[in-house]
Amino acid sequence: MSRNMTLKNFKLFCYIPGVVLLLAPMLPLPYSFYIFLRYAVTIYSLIVLFHLYKISFLSINLEITIAMIIIGVLYNPIYPIHLPREVWLPINWITSGLIFWYYNQIKDYYYGVSK
Repeated sequence: MSRNMTLKNFKLFCYIPGVVLLLAPMLPLPYSFYIFLRYAVTIYSLIVLFHLYKISFLSINLEITIAMIIIGVLYNPIYPIHLPREVWLPINWITSGLIFWYYNQIKDYYYGVSK
């Protein structure tokens, strides 16, 4: 598998949770969807942390590592943090922004490596 194919797959992987986090708070969805969203975002943050560890990026870009740890703790479904819907709305938008920011950071890394 080439680096470009990996980057395209990773781009899709980054954009789906980001878009869902932007749109979900504005739609009247059942509570079970938000539970699923907690699982999805927590798994996403753990995969990103593993990816950072795998490419030895943890200590190089500490901001992304700390952001993904906070996202994983905040959205964890095992010990959920219960907040009112009005509080989750900006948290979801900030998390979505962090996901897109991470994609831009890792995109620069991949393009820098492939050059």
